[in-house]
Amino acid sequence: MRRKILTLLRNPLVLVPPLIILLGIGWQQYTYAGRDLSLPSGANMLPDSSFASADPMGVPTGWSVASSGISHHETSRTKGYASGYSYKLRVHDYQNGDVTTASPAVSVTPGTTYLFKDYYTATAPFSLLVRYTDANGASQLRFVRTYPATANTWSTTSYAFTAHAGQAKVQFVYRLTANGSITLNGPYLEPRQNVYVAPEPAGINTVPNSPLLQDAYDAPQDWSTYHSGTSSADFAYQYAGSMPFLEVKVHDYQNGEAKWQYPPQPTQAHEYYQFSFDYTSDVQVPVVAEYVLQNGARQQQTIGEALPAGEWTTATYQFETPVGATSVFVSAPLKHSGTLSSKAYNLLRMTRPGAASWRQPLVSITFDDGWQLSYANAVPVLQKYGYDATFYINPAAIETPHFMTARELSALSSAGNEIGAHGYDHDDLTALDNSALDYQLYNGRNYLRKAGFTVTDAATPYGRSDAEVQWYARKYFTTLRSTETGVNTRQNLDPYNLKVLYVNDATSSQTIASALQQAKDTNGWLILVYHRIGDVHPDYKSLPVESSTTTTTALRSQMNMLHTSGIRVLPVSAAYAELEKQ
Repeated sequence: MRRKILTLLRNPLVLVPPLIILLGIGWQQYTYAGRDLSLPSGANMLPDSSFASADPMGVPTGWSVASSGISHHETSRTKGYASGYSYKLRVHDYQNGDVTTASPAVSVTPGTTYLFKDYYTATAPFSLLVRYTDANGASQLRFVRTYPATANTWSTTSYAFTAHAGQAKVQFVYRLTANGSITLNGPYLEPRQNVYVAPEPAGINTVPNSPLLQDAYDAPQDWSTYHSGTSSADFAYQYAGSMPFLEVKVHDYQNGEAKWQYPPQPTQAHEYYQFSFDYTSDVQVPVVAEYVLQNGARQQQTIGEALPAGEWTTATYQFETPVGATSVFVSAPLKHSGTLSSKAYNLLRMTRPGAASWRQPLVSITFDDGWQLSYANAVPVLQKYGYDATFYINPAAIETPHFMTARELSALSSAGNEIGAHGYDHDDLTALDNSALDYQLYNGRNYLRKAGFTVTDAATPYGRSDAEVQWYARKYFTTLRSTETGVNTRQNLDPYNLKVLYVNDATSSQTIASALQQAKDTNGWLILVYHRIGDVHPDYKSLPVESSTTTTTALRSQMNMLHTSGIRVLPVSAAYAELEKQ
């Protein structure tokens, strides 16, 4: 390394001397990498989080397991990852329903902000849910998010919240709805200030008779049933205690759908809504927004999927109405043999004031990790069309095998491309303690700034982010890019959770074309995410970063499609600045 630095010092082509400082500091710090794992900073509110004791079936003390539908499951303990023991729940012979495991319920103080986190590996996607219990004993189970399978790689689940008035206890629930396993280690809950908790959305519920009050015919007023296709369907209006709910059962399903629905409500293009409802189901159910357009045509938009749930669960989805929409309603059509019960429908209009959409669509092209292949193979393609891109860089990787050199980064910047931050090392930021997380984000930015680059934007390694990462990112950056799929619009824009289209060898031309058309239809901002471009040397497989690749041929085709679309292309910082003016 010393020889490389001396060579660079003698090279008159190195026009940015601070880059040499960056290299020296970078290699000195390379082994630091912020490896400290996130653990409780004080007393863990969850008892026996090390899973030191368990019942004869392997379920840790204080935890519980429940199932609905048809499946089998088993539990066990193994050696821990971050601490103590790990707890494994495996589901097999799955047909329908769900299998859940729940933490002990612990007391919380209204007005206090808390962080829950643990480590996990999983061989199938699973859901994290939170159960709030009020002082009067009433409880609500809320869906938080679905986490992907990780095979043998450890990552984290995480949830931050501020306890509301009247909330007395909280419990965390993991739900599997397929064959596979989840292994948990080191869960903790503690009061925490350095986390970002989004404000609760406000709006007016536009669903008529959301409480499902009955009319004179022992049915909910303003609600009706719909059944199409080849199957048998039974509809019921029932009560759980004093609370009414809707039920639909489908038998011998072949095609079509069965659902409860309410009358369409007036709307217009680019209205932004949040829909939520409480449900139980033994099968997966789509959640669909249905529109009548100005020309009289009908259009459907699937805004989410309600996964099987053996107990009442609150699920929430957000969506934006399309151009030409004049009315909208949201339903959960049953399209399989099974049973769905539902209640507490809420459709909040949350449209931002001012212009409904931006004036024109934009596209940003981004490359993660600083691969040398991206410099060698992607840059000539971009230059052909006059496109500037954003390159998210880990300072620790500069001048190492397979990654860009200081000179190449300087050339990119001088040509008009943006240099963004990607953490100092390529670590899962959600798994780091506070000091290591702060180190990764602060120094990931500042080492690049010392090298002469204007760094205002970041992307998290592996696309992993949570409330802690967002809190620190808001200290140092203007935007933070995620890996959540979608097009950013004026209505859904969150600068610290920018939506993207993740591109690799499996991405079809139709997917690119559809995303470009969506950007046009919504005057939205499409962000394309690439990693390595071109053929990959076998040595790359051993590197601890994403393995995603895109061939140079595919990139050429995609850039030609972008050029043909006529959409303006800007780096992330320039695009965001342009949109902020609108």
